[in-house]
This record gives sequence, structure tokens and C-alpha cells, in this order.
Amino acid sequence: MSVTVREVATPEPGRGEVRVRVHGSSVNKGDRLVMMGTPYVMRLALGLRAPKHFGLGQDVAGVVSAVGDGVTRWQVGEAVFGELTLGAAWAEEVVAQADQLARAPKNVPLAEAGSLPVAALTAWQAVVEEGRVEAGDRIVVNGGSGSVGSYVVQLAKARGAHVTAVVRAHHADRAQALGADAIVDAELEDFSATDARYDVCIDVAGSVPMSRGLRAVKQKGTYVVVGGPTDDPWLRPLLRPLGWMLRGAFSSRRVAVFVARPTPERFAELAAWVEAGRITPLFDSRCTLDELPQALAELESGRRRGKVLVEVHHRV
Repeated sequence: MSVTVREVATPEPGRGEVRVRVHGSSVNKGDRLVMMGTPYVMRLALGLRAPKHFGLGQDVAGVVSAVGDGVTRWQVGEAVFGELTLGAAWAEEVVAQADQLARAPKNVPLAEAGSLPVAALTAWQAVVEEGRVEAGDRIVVNGGSGSVGSYVVQLAKARGAHVTAVVRAHHADRAQALGADAIVDAELEDFSATDARYDVCIDVAGSVPMSRGLRAVKQKGTYVVVGGPTDDPWLRPLLRPLGWMLRGAFSSRRVAVFVARPTPERFAELAAWVEAGRITPLFDSRCTLDELPQALAELESGRRRGKVLVEVHHRV
């Protein structure tokens, strides 16, 4: 697997589109799966032997540099952020549908807002819409230090929940800094095998079998499935959520399996929470657009870990 940065023509927005001068993006698990074309069934849509669509990166934050016909929502010079359905945000300029974007939060550097869209929106849906977390709820986050899990912890705490984060020992300090009330060492203890029972379990890591995971949830509680294993290039990452849905149909617990649905309204809510100081953009390292191929290689080899913020420095 390799990624090349090259010069291409500046894109022009069509009807209903805007062009964005990119300031920041980030690397998500989904971007890396698209690069590898796994699970293989995805290649039916992406291209069997080679990608149908060139360009990568879903997260985008930047400034509107041109507007297409019929666009009244945005004007040149406005700061925006959002998620690109077809990717291609790893670029200096990118074209997006006008209704894919929302006003960027004003209290954080615009490039850093590029770390929010995919991960924070997924966490938002898991906590607010699927988990229906409320003040006083006791929740457990399996995988509470990753890209999505870190936002889940922040959002759940902001809604007044008591949060237990299941993380590896070297991520405990981070989870506590984000507000986790209790920590379970994922390498030493199985959270689903204890006597603790939770109102909501948000499973980002996908590391426990269905039968055990549901035991950790109270009767009439909710189990939210966010992630799953990605080590199988065939159907396992797709079949696991289906298995959860079938299991949930015969359980007294509510099982929620969902696909993140980006909308400008949801992004506007996220921006408001960032501006209120209830969510902080998160990333582990930075790279420039030119450094991105090396950063991706380091992620694959394990020499670099965590979420990478891609900063775009424009030539004058």
C-alpha cells in the first residue's frame, strides 16, 4: 500500500457545490480501510482491481474559496468543517456539496477542527441518539481512549453520566484527563465478567463476545455497537454487527447498531459544544500534506500510533 502526493488541477465547484481551501484533515480508520480495499466486499463499490475514485480523506476544515451556482448557504471567506462522502480532503483545495458542511467552531484553530468530523460525529450519535445517555446514567466505554472512544468519554461526561473507560494501562491517564470516573485495564480485567452493571455500554473496541457484553448491561439497558474487528479482510467486520442485531432481537436489553449519518445540523451541534468547552478536538500527532505518505507508512508499521492531524500549509 502506498499513497502519493501530486499536483492536479484546481477543482471547480458545480451547481450546489463549494470549493474549500483546506486547512486541516485527519486520518481515520475508515480512510485506511479504503486504502487497503478491505473488507474485500467493499471493492464492489470502490473498484475491484484499482480504485474508481482517486483521493482520500473524509474530515475537512477550511475556508470557502468559491461557490457554485445555486449556493446561497455559504459565501467566500467563511470557515467551515464537515465530512466528504467520497473523500479527497487530503488536498490543498477540495470541492464539497454545500449541504455537507457547517460553520467551524470559532474557539479552536481551524486546522484542528479537521480532527472532529468523522470521530466526533460517530461518538455524538452513539452517546446522544443511540445510547440516549442522560445525567446520572452509569456507562462503560469499551475502547475509551481511541479516536471515537475519547469523544464518547467527553460527551457522556458533558451529559452528566458516570463514565467507566476500558483502556490499556498506558492510556489510563488520558482517559482520566478526559473525565472518566473509573478505569478498567483492558489487559488485566474483563469488564463484562465483573459484577458491575451499566445503564449503557458503548462498545468501540469490539473486543468482547456478544454473550458476555450484554451481561454487563442492566435489564432494559442499552448496548451500542460502534466498532468491531478489522483484522479479517473478508466478511467478519460486516457480519459482526448483523450478529448483534439478531442477538438484540431476543434480548431484554436494547441493542443499537448504526452507521454514522453526517448532516450539517449534527455538525452545528458539535461546533456549539466545542465552543462551550464541552468537547476538545483530539489528535496524537501532526503532519503536513507532504509528510502524509510517511505518516501513513509509520501508522501501518506501528512506529506511529493514534490519530494524525493533517495540516495543510498553503504556498503564497
